[in-house]
Amino acid sequence: MSTSPWEVGFTDCTIRRLSPRVRRIVSREPVYGGEGLRTYMVGEGEVAVIDPAPNSRPLLEAILAATEGERVTHILMTHTHGRRSALAADLAAHCGAEILTPDQGLSHGRRITGSDWTLHALSAPGHTVDHVAFALEEESLLLCGELVCGWSPDPALDRDGDLAAALTSLRAVRRAGFHRLLPAIGPEICHVDEFLTACLVQAARREREILSLVEQAGACSAWDLAEGCDARLHGLVQPAAADLLLAYLVKLARERRLTAPARPSLFTRFAAPAALGLPPAGLRRREHRLDNLWAFPLSASAIDAHFTSLETAQRQTGARR
Repeated sequence: MSTSPWEVGFTDCTIRRLSPRVRRIVSREPVYGGEGLRTYMVGEGEVAVIDPAPNSRPLLEAILAATEGERVTHILMTHTHGRRSALAADLAAHCGAEILTPDQGLSHGRRITGSDWTLHALSAPGHTVDHVAFALEEESLLLCGELVCGWSPDPALDRDGDLAAALTSLRAVRRAGFHRLLPAIGPEICHVDEFLTACLVQAARREREILSLVEQAGACSAWDLAEGCDARLHGLVQPAAADLLLAYLVKLARERRLTAPARPSLFTRFAAPAALGLPPAGLRRREHRLDNLWAFPLSASAIDAHFTSLETAQRQTGARR
């Protein structure tokens, strides 16, 4: 019996084997645009289920059917908010599995094992401040939760996420040299270095573009900037873009490259200090587009130098406080 109300009444679940040790269930349902969230099952005989979501009876039944004759020993959550944690208790009630979450002691370096697999919890903050990822030792792959989305180089941030932390996590994952990334949203990522380089390129380009747009407008909010994005996906782009743009604006304000009130929101107006000396925007206010992925190419070494300098500045600022 369910211990919580079902979030989704119907879910179309598709199961696929990705490797000798990893199976994936894609849950396609209308609440999140039909593309679906990814639940992963690691191991044979003794199974770890990672990020079971959304909270729907068809998904619960699909997991139980896929693991029939096996024992689910662990339910692992990369992070805990709403849609990512509701189904775990129901699944545990059926399987008797141990639930491990970042908000209940699952921390960096924790080792979780089964009969044919070894997972290492790695701190990967960004989407949420306590987000973790799971490295599968035997296959050099990372189950990365919502650190990234498989279809976009833009960071996957929750409303309470941290963009600076996300970029640091991306650089750490890139240096680790994993062969594959398995995200909770979007397809698997096989060309890991190229994809993460694109993510960092995108972040550097967006910072430059946003700084220019704010200077050009004098002062503007995340919502103002989002109005320039293409209205696609049934009108859902603007709110989603505004959340991401707010994360960039907050990061730039923390680095003192923009000014803003202490508690910013989607409608807070950010301003560029005159002393910044930014280059001309080169774009008229009504013509800007924030969905062009390749307008500002950088080399991998330039990306590393850019973010290393920012991290050094942040540490020095923190030391002076």
